[in-house]
Amino acid sequence: QMEEQEILSWKKLIRVINHEIMNSMTPIITLSMAIRKKLVKGEEAKQVIQLSNVAIEDAIQSASIIEERSNNLVKFIERYKKLTGLPPMNIERFPAVDLFAKVVRLFKEDLIDKGIRMIWPTKCNAELEADRQMLEQVMINLVKNSMEALRNREDPEIELSCFRDADDHICLSVRDNGEGIQGDKLEQVFVPFFTTREEGSGIGLSLCKQIVRSHKGRTHIESAPGEGTRVVLTL
Repeated sequence: QMEEQEILSWKKLIRVINHEIMNSMTPIITLSMAIRKKLVKGEEAKQVIQLSNVAIEDAIQSASIIEERSNNLVKFIERYKKLTGLPPMNIERFPAVDLFAKVVRLFKEDLIDKGIRMIWPTKCNAELEADRQMLEQVMINLVKNSMEALRNREDPEIELSCFRDADDHICLSVRDNGEGIQGDKLEQVFVPFFTTREEGSGIGLSLCKQIVRSHKGRTHIESAPGEGTRVVLTL
């Protein structure tokens, strides 16, 4: 029985690492393909393509994000391979809009391919005091979850927002109009390894809550079948 539990634990660990690797690799692959499409016109075109300044800048930004996410992935594996939990935080002050812009840019090609409308505040004055890399990982997980929930929607939409609650705490919100979650399952979504999808790992929301809690924050989720889901992070 002990051997079976040990094997199960290792399988769960592999799912954790695989989940985070795939969350980083998906946008890396997508952005790589986008760069190739922009820089290569076709086999019949042997000459150098004349690109507009906008296209060149877009390709440069995509390459920059690929490099950054790759480095973050390596750092993540290094930090977690010893099973020491979350690494020490590197707290810094930065605009919330920078966080939103990074996440939107990261998923830009995927959102376009899937026809998902992304709404986000391009003018947000709030500043965050947090570990930027960890918070990016939280937002990546939440947006990816929303995209999965929008597979069968005819008018898929994700909205990112930032506001202050009654106690003047900064809140970040990710809302989608996807399939939603049933009430009996809603209470379990933050439990490690619990998942509502057959192909899911049950890691994303659990990790998100752990990261937010390490910032002395709270994570709240509200959802209804057929109406969508909203996750609010209070920092």
